[in-house]
Amino acid sequence: MAVHQSTSIITVKYRKTAPHLVTIFSLLALNTTLSALQPAHAQTKRELISPREQVIYFELPSQPLNQSLVDFALQADLDIILSSKLLKEQRSATVIGSFPPKQALDILLSRSSLTFRIEDDQRTIVIIKDTAQSDTKNLAPRTPPQSTAETSIEEVIVTNLYYPFRYQTISNTQIYGNASVYNSARFINVIPPSFISDEMPNELFDSLKFSSGFSPGEGIADSNDDFYLRGFPRLGVFVDGFRLSSNLGIKQPTANIERVEILKGPSTLFYGQAEPGGMVNIVRKKPRRQAKQQLQIRGGNGDRQQLTFDSTGVLGIWPTTEPQQEASPLSYRLVYDNKVQAGFGDFFDVKREFVAPSLNWRISPATALNLSYEFHDTSHRREQGTVIVTPVGDSTDILSLPQPARQLRPDFSSNFQLSNIDFQHHFSDHWGLRAQYFNSEETRRGVRATRAALFSSSVIVDTEQLEPEEQFILIGFIPILIDQGTSIDSGDGNTLTATIQSLYDEFVKEKARHAKITLDGQFNIGRVSNDLSLGVEFYKNSFRESIFLEERTDIESLSVINENDSSLLTLIDSVLDEDAPLGEISKRQQRLNYNDYGAFLLNTAQLNDNWRISLGGRYTLIKGRHWNNDFALTKLESEERFSPEAGIHYQLTDDVALTLNYSEALKANIQIIDDIGTTFKKPELSKQAELGFKSILFGGRLSSTIAFYHINKENTVNIEFIEGKRTASIGGEQSSTGVDLDLSYQISSQLNLLGTASALNPEIKNGILDGNTPALAAENMAGLFVNYDFNGSWLKGASINLGVNHIGKRFADNENTAELAAYETVEANIGYQFNLNKVRVSASLNIKNLLGEPYVTATEGSIRENRGAGRNIFATLRLTY
Repeated sequence: MAVHQSTSIITVKYRKTAPHLVTIFSLLALNTTLSALQPAHAQTKRELISPREQVIYFELPSQPLNQSLVDFALQADLDIILSSKLLKEQRSATVIGSFPPKQALDILLSRSSLTFRIEDDQRTIVIIKDTAQSDTKNLAPRTPPQSTAETSIEEVIVTNLYYPFRYQTISNTQIYGNASVYNSARFINVIPPSFISDEMPNELFDSLKFSSGFSPGEGIADSNDDFYLRGFPRLGVFVDGFRLSSNLGIKQPTANIERVEILKGPSTLFYGQAEPGGMVNIVRKKPRRQAKQQLQIRGGNGDRQQLTFDSTGVLGIWPTTEPQQEASPLSYRLVYDNKVQAGFGDFFDVKREFVAPSLNWRISPATALNLSYEFHDTSHRREQGTVIVTPVGDSTDILSLPQPARQLRPDFSSNFQLSNIDFQHHFSDHWGLRAQYFNSEETRRGVRATRAALFSSSVIVDTEQLEPEEQFILIGFIPILIDQGTSIDSGDGNTLTATIQSLYDEFVKEKARHAKITLDGQFNIGRVSNDLSLGVEFYKNSFRESIFLEERTDIESLSVINENDSSLLTLIDSVLDEDAPLGEISKRQQRLNYNDYGAFLLNTAQLNDNWRISLGGRYTLIKGRHWNNDFALTKLESEERFSPEAGIHYQLTDDVALTLNYSEALKANIQIIDDIGTTFKKPELSKQAELGFKSILFGGRLSSTIAFYHINKENTVNIEFIEGKRTASIGGEQSSTGVDLDLSYQISSQLNLLGTASALNPEIKNGILDGNTPALAAENMAGLFVNYDFNGSWLKGASINLGVNHIGKRFADNENTAELAAYETVEANIGYQFNLNKVRVSASLNIKNLLGEPYVTATEGSIRENRGAGRNIFATLRLTY
């Protein structure tokens, strides 16, 4: 049986019985305390009949019994043998508290028609039918014993009976109500901790690209986590259910990611405003009662230096005579990450520091309070360059020259803070309440990117649009409009005395508040079992931006004929002259506030063994206000709407399920995005129809999903120039029709692979760009990740991973005037781990973009491109104790 001590892995063996397979579940958990760590040959599993010091904290809410038994094996480090046929329509009792494993399992099965026996090895459990209980409907639950110590609700990695292998990409999660994910009509993927540990991502997208439907986004000069999903941009990344700003100036550190949850398609029902492609939710690391400290050092090319520390356990400050791990109601987690790098892709002088303390308080056996805080301090420089835009017929000629801009500060920096209160209470085995509150605040300083909206509107330059005889020169962030057909200061018809406005500095303050209360429960109506999730939420965002402009009129007359003309170089030298006196500084500013109110409900009814039907919806109210540069207030149009959702899950065979769903997404057009103050009454509305299959084949070793979908989004905004003004109009549509495939296959106990493929047809419909392909929407993507563990050989402790990812060709803009070539990236790493006395030592060498091929991840129209990093090599040393 495969053993991996650096991550929590469930491995499975099968043996045949009549008439079906029997499953053995096994988990080797991380060592819980320093004293428990032993050399590899001395490691032993926990026995079922445990002494007092082996009392374990369990968090097993009432749920389908198949899920609870795997959770139990995960937390108790025991083997379970059972027939899957016994589990149908069975539900577990709640087990929350510190118990010996035997006692916990007795409570877990108290509401079922099952019991268990203990094998001679004292660590293998066989689940059998309780012959004394033949009718589960009349079964009186056994009285649960009292917990050995005060207990609490702690978030655990929830897994599912049918997905007990290394990469459980189809797993149970809290992202979508109270129903089991496999039995849901929606398609949800989970990137588990084991994959994150194996893949060693530099950033979030490194892991996302091995899930179907993802292509990279522009991310405002790659300064935040950005992506396209099913051909649509993301609205924002979520953290524990909280939506981060789409304009965020930081990337989420992978050091604090426990797992990543992905909901394909509209997510409005539970999460409010959304793009229709889907959402990504990061589940952060939480306090654990089992003590663990981990120190990681990483270094690589580009002068990369990174230090990460992760510590968790019980806070031994509670006055007691009992062992601290059993008696103290407080547990903590502290994650710290510090990274500096001289150069990486387009970035220079990268500095990222992150700290995240969190505390869990076990108020009672059924009640817990989790407090968390995180602080990000990040800065970097980016090569801005010079862009020359010249209309050529119906297209545009682009020339870029690498020149820096003259600005107040050379780098862009962001300070971001996020605090969170999470309260959970179980009223009974079947009903629970969760209340969450988030508060975020970010301060961004400096200019991080050239944005199309800046130089194509009156924010920076005159609103006269380019004509064929004009040139627009953007030197760094210094735009100059050159009219070659106008005679000024000389008679040759090709000169102009340039007035230069440059983007000198930028300051942004953005705040968000979010409160959410959710009630989850299970009840029966006759023979129909129902899983209900309902709640209310409130989200408030406040955005304040100040742009500082420098205006200079001291540039001499010069002639500009084409980009090769020597006078152009004279112009550039004049503009970038560091000794030139500072021009007049002016300030432009705007402010935007909006509030979201929502109430939602989803019920999943299990009609029988094969049929499940989900029905739900969300009521949404959105209000906003905008202040312009003159502090004039505009009350934006309010949006009030109901978004329905429905789905069917049908179990075709024991191994294959058919799902069908319909869902809607809503996003308000609340921002004023043109030169004439246009506001919109209609929001963006999206609808998705999806049909697919979920399967578990080869005794559970191969799990897969395939989904066919059609998404249509209406009321998109078009930008046109009318009489020299940047003017927004509504009425466009965008659609995407495609197929997603995901699979996880355990070929052997040593060899695992994760595969993904997507094909779609994204299209702009209606409006002036009818028939075009949306910018940055790839028509095909694919990925394959292979892990080989040398367990059972003389190389025991060694492992090797290989990943290949393909992103198809894309257009740089909605006008389809420029195309980004398709590209492939290859990554590989080798690792070795061993025990050194009482410390687990892991060492690895990782290479991203193994072949060193140049590629472009995304663009901002034809103005800026994000170049992919070259060959990136780094070594990691990790100590766990």
